[in-house]
Amino acid sequence: MEELYNHYSVIPASIICIIWIASISSIIGVYQNKTNFFYFGPSNETTFVDFKVDTWSKWVIIVLYSFLSQFVYSYINSTIHPFVLNVIRDYKCEWNDLEIKAQIITFIYKFYYWFHSICQVFLVLTLQLQYYLPALIADIIVGIITTRKFVNNSQRIQYYKTEYGYTRI
Repeated sequence: MEELYNHYSVIPASIICIIWIASISSIIGVYQNKTNFFYFGPSNETTFVDFKVDTWSKWVIIVLYSFLSQFVYSYINSTIHPFVLNVIRDYKCEWNDLEIKAQIITFIYKFYYWFHSICQVFLVLTLQLQYYLPALIADIIVGIITTRKFVNNSQRIQYYKTEYGYTRI
């Protein structure tokens, strides 16, 4: 297993990620001017889509949207996206089902992806960290759930090293 970690440089990449996040967070924390980026709660200056987030009920709606939107996005990226890439579009994987099913799955994924991207712009335009934190929590939850499933399934499958990488036994 250690060969696999070394092959993908997992440990150095993880260390770089942690150092990078800490560095950027420190720089933002030290050099931030009077900005609404770290503001928490409703404000007359915060807008989402075309309405002001000036009450706690509107704020809760945006926080819930942020959490649920990222939860769905992370789940789709951990399920349908790999299915499209590794099953439907991979020439090594034989598709033994109707082509219309592949087209429908791909259409749903692409349509969702674009719809989510457009809605995500409105969240980005709030320029406030408070709306990203629920998304971060959702992403971590989905990551834990899907990683557990993949690891548990892959423990039953054994691999051996070839000149081209790792192959199932």
